[in-house]
Parts: sequence; structure tokens; C-alpha cells
Amino acid sequence: MDEPAPLYDVVSVINHEGTMSDGHYTAFARKAAGEAGKGAGAGGAGGAGGAGKGAGGESRDGSGSDDRTDDSVSSWLSFNDTIVKPLNEDEDACTSNAYLLVCRRRGDGQ
Repeated sequence: MDEPAPLYDVVSVINHEGTMSDGHYTAFARKAAGEAGKGAGAGGAGGAGGAGKGAGGESRDGSGSDDRTDDSVSSWLSFNDTIVKPLNEDEDACTSNAYLLVCRRRGDGQ
């Protein structure tokens, strides 16, 4: 019997604003499992960045829910130089500035 296609969750988005020769990098990261309820601090981030607003992957049934992860906005952090803060509810990490997506295959543990 064929195994279902693997599913991936976005755990980080690296952004670049500027030109090829000059610019600024920022990141959005999903907090590690079990860290979503804790305050924003550099030690509390587990993987860099998220996709905010539901870009963390689809469930097998298409509902977007995932028992293993917390896709709420509060589970994502924004990194900009020395400033680390929770992602605002009106922010979307997947923008036209997204330069690199970091994904984790579901079922591969933490």
C-alpha cells in the first residue's frame, strides 16, 4: 500500500528588504513545542520564523489543524536585530520579502 505524501510545517521565514548589494534581514520563527505560552525571549525561540496566519502547513484532512503544533499568532516570534517580540496579529510572515523558508517534516520529532 502506498504511504501518504509527507507533510511539512513552515517553522521559519527569513526576510530580506533592499537590493542585491545592500539590505536588511529579519526573521519570523515558531516557538518550540511547549514554549508557545511563554514570553518572547531569545532563549524561548525554537526555530526561526513562521509563516503566521496559517502558513504552517495543511493537515491531512485539509482543515489546517495540527494536533502537534500551535498555529496561533502568539506561537511565532519576530526577530529584527536585537529586538525579539511576538508576531502581531495583523502581520503575515509570508510576504514578498520572504527569502528563505525553513520547514520541518511532520512526524520527525522535534
